[in-house]
Formats: sequence, structure tokens, C-alpha cells
Amino acid sequence: MNYRPANRKNSEASPRYRELVVLDSARMKYYMELVAEGKSDGSINPNLDITKAVFFAFFSAFSLLYTVILIKYVG
Repeated sequence: MNYRPANRKNSEASPRYRELVVLDSARMKYYMELVAEGKSDGSINPNLDITKAVFFAFFSAFSLLYTVILIKYVG
């Protein structure tokens, strides 16, 4: 996901841009399927909005990881 904001206007800037877009889409689809399965078996609240939950979880984890890396390597 880290290539997408920088290369949104120039997708040729990264030779792996298209591959990353496909991987990101597949990963989000997988997470949404996991949450849907949890809703169907009762382990996740059935009123939960799947899309919002997956985006929140994914980007929160990504932001936390990015912050830890910045603190460790940048200072």
C-alpha cells in the first residue's frame, strides 16, 4: 500500500505498481471474507459494517507499524 499514494498520478514510476494493486485488493477481499465468516458463525457482531471494520483494522495496523519504524530508525 505504501506505493499507491506516491504513484497514484504516475503508475509507471514503479514497475511493481500493478502487482501491488492486485495484492492489496486480494488482501482486503480476504480480510472481508474473514469478517463475514465471523459474522455468520456468531463470533463477530452481526451489526458490524464489514467494509469499515476491515479498513479500520488494516490501516490502524499499518499506521502503528509505520510509527514504530519511524521511532526506531528516524529517532
